[in-house]
Amino acid sequence: MPDDTICLLSGTITVDATPSCGTFSGNGLTTDQFDPQLSGIGSHHLYYNYTDINGCSSMDSALIYVTDRLGIDELDFSKITIYPTRLKILQLFISKSN
Repeated sequence: MPDDTICLLSGTITVDATPSCGTFSGNGLTTDQFDPQLSGIGSHHLYYNYTDINGCSSMDSALIYVTDRLGIDELDFSKITIYPTRLKILQLFISKSN
């Protein structure tokens, strides 16, 4: 099940993570920008890999669904953030623009 749904025509969305200095990967990602038009319609995993100064590494992902039909309540996202939590090493959040 997707973590969130994004409109194909939303434009690029900034991907952010804490702790920083990790690496993002996935279809439609260019460095720290997710472009729904590059990924295309459908489900896409966004990955974040992080290695700390002690050599301990962690990876997390989010499943994003890109659609061309969101209806009247179209969602507009401005930023995707990944950060550690107590239950999961990393957590991804997608922020709506104001």
